[in-house]
Amino acid sequence: MRQLDEYKVLDYLAEHYEVLHTQSRQWILEDIEEFIKFRKQKNV
Repeated sequence: MRQLDEYKVLDYLAEHYEVLHTQSRQWILEDIEEFIKFRKQKNV
């Protein structure tokens, strides 16, 4: 939960719900991992 909060993952999920809810769980998890990795690189 700390990482979800720190990297604003829940905001990302809410903002992109229309696309994400049509994808598989595995795809969404991979997308979240990429999102966090990108945010870490940008130090956001």
